[in-house]
Amino acid sequence: MFKVQEGPMEGSGTSSSSSGELGLLPDTTSVPEVDHTLRQTVHYDVVAFPITIYYNREGDHDHNGMMFALYDNLPILKYIRALARVGLNNSPDDLSEDLSREAYERAGKIGIELPLTPQQAKQPHPLVRPLVLRARRGEQMTVTLHNWIPGRAVGLHLVAGGYDVVTADGSDVALNPSSLAPPGGTWDYMWSCDHEGVFPFHDGGNYSGDENGTNVHGLFGALVVEPPGTTWRDPITGIASHGPDGSGAFEQLDGVYLDVLPAGQSPGDIPESDTSLADYKWPKPQDYVRFEEEAHREFVVFFHDEPEFEPGHGTQEPSPCDAHSHSHSDTAHGQVGGGHDNMPIMPISYRSEPMINRERTLWRLLRTGHILERPVLNEEQHHSSWMFGDPVTPILRAYIGDPVRIRLVHAAVKETHVFHLHLYEWHAVPQDILSPRIDAISISPQTGHTIEPVWGAGNRHQVAGDVIWHCHLYPHFHEGMWGMFRTFETRQYGHDGKHLQSDDAVYAGRRIGRYPDNTRIDALLPLPGRKPPPIPTPDQPGYPLYIPGIVRQKSPRPPWPDREFKDEEKTSNNKHRQQFELPCSVTSLLGADMPPDFDYRPFPTRLERGAFNEFPVPGELFTRNRLAKQQQQEWLDDVQFSSNVSTQVCHDVVVAQRRIDYNSHGWHDKHGHLYYLAAERDPADSPGPIEPLFFRAQHGQILNLTLRNDTPEMIEETEFDHAFPPCPALPWEGECSLHVHMVKFDPICADGASVGWNYMSGARHGRKMVYRWWADREFGTIFFHDHLFANYRQKHGLFGALLVEPAGSSFLHHIEPGRQITTGIQAIIKRHPDDFRQPPWFREFCIGIADFIPMWDRNGRALNPPAQPGGHGDQGVMGLNYRNAPIRERAGDPANWFNSRVHGDPDTTIFKTYADDPVWIRLLQGSHEESHSFQIHALRWVRFRDQIDSIIRNQQTTGIAEAFTFINQAPLTAGDYLYKLSGADDLWLGCWGLIRAFDRPPAGSHPDLVTLAPVSTDEQEQEQTEKCVASLQPSAPASRERRFRIQARPVNLLYRDDDIIDPRALVYEVIDNFTPDCPGVDLTRPQHFEPLVLWCQEGDDVVVELKNCLPENLQVEPFSPEVPLERPDRPVSRQVSLHADLVTYEVRMHDGANVGLNPPQTVPPGQVREYRWNTSRPTDSPNPLGPVLLQDMADFRNHRHHGLIGALVVLPADATPHPVLSDEVTADLDVVRWHGSRMTVTRSGDDHEKDLITEEMVLLMQDGLRLFLNANGKPGFPLPDPPNEEAGEAEHEDQGQKGFNYRTEPIGPVFDPRGSDYSLNPEPATPIWQVPARRKVRFHLVGGLDKPRAHSFTIHGVTWPEHRFRSDAGMQTAPMVSSESAITSGTVRTFEFTPTHQGDHAYRNGVLKWAVPQGMWGVLRVHKAAGDSDREPPYHNDVADRLEPLS
Repeated sequence: MFKVQEGPMEGSGTSSSSSGELGLLPDTTSVPEVDHTLRQTVHYDVVAFPITIYYNREGDHDHNGMMFALYDNLPILKYIRALARVGLNNSPDDLSEDLSREAYERAGKIGIELPLTPQQAKQPHPLVRPLVLRARRGEQMTVTLHNWIPGRAVGLHLVAGGYDVVTADGSDVALNPSSLAPPGGTWDYMWSCDHEGVFPFHDGGNYSGDENGTNVHGLFGALVVEPPGTTWRDPITGIASHGPDGSGAFEQLDGVYLDVLPAGQSPGDIPESDTSLADYKWPKPQDYVRFEEEAHREFVVFFHDEPEFEPGHGTQEPSPCDAHSHSHSDTAHGQVGGGHDNMPIMPISYRSEPMINRERTLWRLLRTGHILERPVLNEEQHHSSWMFGDPVTPILRAYIGDPVRIRLVHAAVKETHVFHLHLYEWHAVPQDILSPRIDAISISPQTGHTIEPVWGAGNRHQVAGDVIWHCHLYPHFHEGMWGMFRTFETRQYGHDGKHLQSDDAVYAGRRIGRYPDNTRIDALLPLPGRKPPPIPTPDQPGYPLYIPGIVRQKSPRPPWPDREFKDEEKTSNNKHRQQFELPCSVTSLLGADMPPDFDYRPFPTRLERGAFNEFPVPGELFTRNRLAKQQQQEWLDDVQFSSNVSTQVCHDVVVAQRRIDYNSHGWHDKHGHLYYLAAERDPADSPGPIEPLFFRAQHGQILNLTLRNDTPEMIEETEFDHAFPPCPALPWEGECSLHVHMVKFDPICADGASVGWNYMSGARHGRKMVYRWWADREFGTIFFHDHLFANYRQKHGLFGALLVEPAGSSFLHHIEPGRQITTGIQAIIKRHPDDFRQPPWFREFCIGIADFIPMWDRNGRALNPPAQPGGHGDQGVMGLNYRNAPIRERAGDPANWFNSRVHGDPDTTIFKTYADDPVWIRLLQGSHEESHSFQIHALRWVRFRDQIDSIIRNQQTTGIAEAFTFINQAPLTAGDYLYKLSGADDLWLGCWGLIRAFDRPPAGSHPDLVTLAPVSTDEQEQEQTEKCVASLQPSAPASRERRFRIQARPVNLLYRDDDIIDPRALVYEVIDNFTPDCPGVDLTRPQHFEPLVLWCQEGDDVVVELKNCLPENLQVEPFSPEVPLERPDRPVSRQVSLHADLVTYEVRMHDGANVGLNPPQTVPPGQVREYRWNTSRPTDSPNPLGPVLLQDMADFRNHRHHGLIGALVVLPADATPHPVLSDEVTADLDVVRWHGSRMTVTRSGDDHEKDLITEEMVLLMQDGLRLFLNANGKPGFPLPDPPNEEAGEAEHEDQGQKGFNYRTEPIGPVFDPRGSDYSLNPEPATPIWQVPARRKVRFHLVGGLDKPRAHSFTIHGVTWPEHRFRSDAGMQTAPMVSSESAITSGTVRTFEFTPTHQGDHAYRNGVLKWAVPQGMWGVLRVHKAAGDSDREPPYHNDVADRLEPLS
């Protein structure tokens, strides 16, 4: 509720002060008091405060920064701000004695140090951080927001449920009264903490994503709801939320990194150890813990992007190359951020460590006479603490074995990032051990995710060290979006200890309690209830003190083990006589015998030897629970591993630069980079196209990989990249590595990176290095790549995949019978006869996605280069498996762009199979910056491959480093199946190909492909194969037919009232009967139209008769949204089609696309064609298919963004839809209709849901539109693309306008022709859907999107299960969310919730730059149901007057 301060806030001055923080206050708005006695309540006082945010030590800062903070911390923040302004003219702050005293008193209470000088005040401070509020599940939280932001009304909008949108939305939505705190005023919010998890909050008073907004300047935070009974404490000071013993009254305590303790565990219970590393017995590692029962570390991490910032004041250090007439300034870092090649910074929790800053530190050292013992260029040491000291970005700290929870929050305004954490994996669904393990996840704005690393800190092999976590989009990584996870193996007390015991000069002055650069190691309290870590000693101090690096020098190379073999090692159960754990061709571990081309120091120091494990080998020196030791025990415990061919395998891997030809049109990357196995021929000398390295291992094996760096020592500058080295003043050693995801490895010496205080684990030019990986799970697809010059090499193709296949399986060539293989993008995988899982064998098709690929045409012309070499703007092209089939090179009717009968087969991989063969897709994204949408026509899979009850999909949003396995669940008949990246940009650049299924040859014939099905003589295997094929059929044959007649026609489409139009729109229209000729259409009069939404019952055969009534002379509209490498003479097709995702059909007749060698399926002008789709779910799937995207495939460049999209909703077999009119809350149940976007659905079956009534609606997201002002029915000015860019000149993936269901409601002076502000308070033109309170709502979201940009989506004030299949199965651990990530072309989601509060709930995109300002928002209006009182639940009279009750 709204309150006005009776006087100036403490220490704030008066309303007429020059700071402007207190201005005229608006009148109060009266709302009823809410009873706080219903449940236990916790209270926070929060202030919104303006302060300059310093992102790093180099001085990158946001003068207009804003933050939420505890009100109690206000004196400290005011002190920091005032101290930083000392000496500035006209400073509005007064650094008074009273303020200093208050600040020091508060700092002493919470254990925070204060800056002493203005320069120190201009550095990042621990208290200038995003606000994290915590409560326990079941509690009620009240928050009083004090608004100190001058001239702005500010709110706390919580992206969660559990609050009344009328009084506590922290926003200003449609008919709701504002719930914002005015300047100088306060507002009280009440939140019911009903679900555990992490929930973002942000200012809801401004929905702009640019510098005029508040979110981009830092006005965000998070609510974390902990398990009941828990408490939390500071891991350094021990200050606790409920007193020193955990049983006291609640005290306001925030913090991004706190320990969470279970009920009954005292924060003051700090166990101490009396043992050292020499005699310490490590506890058995725990893969899973119950977080409500065990103390754990909790780290809250905020990603945010593209803030307005200025670089540090003063002259920026120039590159040494400037003196050699080379430009190596790394483009225009700073100023306002953003833009094409003016690199922004990408912060984490108000911190950023961009590479350019560390480069400038290096250049300054070189200029002032610092001597480097080994050359350092840039990226190979970007993350090195030896060279640059620890980063200012977050360092998460724990002891080996500590349980860990990471609460990941995307608080940014634009990008979809990919979070990746080295060394660890976690389950895709928290607390669900059946869900797949992953180590990278796409996250979009205003979403929160909980990550629970399996095995806790140090993983199962209990290893200390530094590992990096970061956004995997390489430009973002480069721009500072990274931090570290530091695992200690000895106790850290926070004070100085003894000096190390060594005569080696490299350790001179080094002591316990200090990092090698003499920086203090902060205390880290052990977790209560766990065995404490060992005590550090001078001869065994623990990580990182034993590593013999030199500060301000390149990270040291790792040591060779230099030892004899021990007797225990000489007894091995390895079947293939590999006696010891060695790389290929290595026979001795003595330093004197080390091969000269191995990139190690031959002899370790004494302190290093003291840190080795008992049997150190190359690639694994410092694990406390060795890989082979654990492997041996697992193999004894589990008989499946006895069928493996060996316990360990070795491969020699080569990394090289080669020209890679991407297609037959001459497109090539002249500096392509790739891995290959030395045992196989150099791909450049082999027939056929070059492909990325996909190689295989059996589950349970350990791999010893020796990488040889054959990359060139000099690489010339191109239109895309600087030269390597860029000039004589900046030489390099060109280290290259194998960094792998998911599997177990030693990160200190073999991460394939150079992180923190670890070793440099990459080989120099002409050298070799060993990597040792344990495939301890049947992971499927595992990504690997170089991590030392990744921002250059990966876009050139340097990535691959390890495929962890079933234990005991055989890897067979797909064409040559009986040939065993290790590598290849096509294979047959045959399970061992003792492995009775289904299917007994499968075809494996591997796809590696790449973007930002530097590319030249046959004439040597660069294709889509950046503005200058090394720029980070969108650039290059895209590809699949080092191949593409660019549509821009295919002339003629767009309806035939995928037609092999017209253009021949594409240059991309044609995967071959027989009908009914089991098919597994192994997918990864190897580079570089974009999100993509992967789909396969007519095939489908379960979302999580080992959970057959998870949702059925045929679309997957991907970001770099994400890897997937999809097992086809659809009938596979003969024909050509289109696999594709669905965004218009991706398809245009050639990211599509074919899966070609042949009719199965008769038994006894000579097959063209190897197949294990028709020629099998093993009756048991044949029976298993037949069973597997049968399981792919729909659960029931169609018992009825539901027929629709639809015509595709033009319309002058009104997107908002009478001022925004698409005069060249095309729509699907349901009609009763066709007329002989297409009806006339008046295109001079704009009109409203609803997109096509069909409904059916599961089991229906949906039959669509489509008539083509498109007009003649279709042309590309003016200012058409462009794609990379646009073709100015692009034609527009007069043909039309209707393609359906997810349902099953005969691909040669009903795909709605002219694909490969399939017969034509598009509809010529004036003609009618029938499409037939089966809507049954696969066997064992728990739910009907739900929403399905419908779209035209006759011209994806024109028809889709002009409106030829729609949806089909597959309901339960006993469900009936009843239309809800625009002014109604629910339907007349006597009326039945099978098309329309808003329905009330009833059930009539005999199951437990027979009486259930749901309110359902379908929302189609649209982007890439080109809308115009309405000039008397004709197009006027085009609506603008993002600011400062003319229409048609924006970043390709952001070009055009956005909307929902052929409607848009732009806001703000940039996008709204009416010049509105950035609030959501007008009545929107987008759908306003009305529903009664306390009735289940099923909100179907369909990504009818044109562009590859990924989006998020949220609905204010409600929550739903993120993974509905778990909720349906009664799983209490299903995460509840109010926003979801990674929504793009082809994505479909169903959000199921029951609104309890009356009022206007905004639904919207979570992307504030620029989706919401461009119109992607609407209203779900909840009315009270019949019989409800105004106070049950808390409804309010001022809103009830506007909302009629349901009768």
